[in-house]
Amino acid sequence: MSDLSKCEELFISMIGTSEETAVRCRDLPMSPREARFFTASLRQKGVPVVTSGAGYWVAENQDDIDKTVAVLRAKGRQTLKSAEFLKACKPRCE
Repeated sequence: MSDLSKCEELFISMIGTSEETAVRCRDLPMSPREARFFTASLRQKGVPVVTSGAGYWVAENQDDIDKTVAVLRAKGRQTLKSAEFLKACKPRCE
């Protein structure tokens, strides 16, 4: 994890280390968009940042990771379904 930026290291220090100590986005000193950016960046670098209704934390175990992966996959499927519905729509101006 030596390739982490100072900002990424700071983000890790601000979030929890378990679901019980998870930190909600609204309690972080940044916008939700910035929190999502850091989460994505850290995951790409191999840091298992996970989320739930409890907030953000660094995964303690595989179960934490599996739960977040299931939620992300479900959101992805719903987004694809929405895109297909939209694609089938006819513009109102026709």
